[in-house]
Amino acid sequence: MKKHYNKGKNNPRFKDGRTLKKYYCIICDKKISYNSAIYSNARCGKCAIYPSRKGKNNSQYKGQIVHEGYVYIYMPEYVGKKWQNKYVKRANLIMEKHLGRYLKPEEIVHHKNENRNEDFFENLKLCKNQKEHKKVENQKRNLKTGKFIKNNKGGNL
Repeated sequence: MKKHYNKGKNNPRFKDGRTLKKYYCIICDKKISYNSAIYSNARCGKCAIYPSRKGKNNSQYKGQIVHEGYVYIYMPEYVGKKWQNKYVKRANLIMEKHLGRYLKPEEIVHHKNENRNEDFFENLKLCKNQKEHKKVENQKRNLKTGKFIKNNKGGNL
């Protein structure tokens, strides 16, 4: 067998055993290289870049985010309906302020002009449940197309 000169202590880059030691990311415990351990504050590539730029630490962050057209406001201490346990829909907050109470879990806030980021009160309608919300959505679509949408039982809505 040939002797491998580039492994272990025979490696020209061998520095007092530091290259043989196993280093791990301090955030996700992923195995990292010696250079990452020294020059990236002991973090892997993903953890070295992203934690400093997420949420409030992002230079573009303004206390709210937009997801699927809806505007969400960061409120981890909020009691009512939340998204990802931290964010609340701005439309829900406006409706709750007008009603003077929290929304029930089955209640849905509908945008009349279908523009999800226009959250002024005149554009919002409170639906009791998902069934009523779908009915409102279908009526709006029927007015646009001039066609009736049939329900499962064969009749018109």
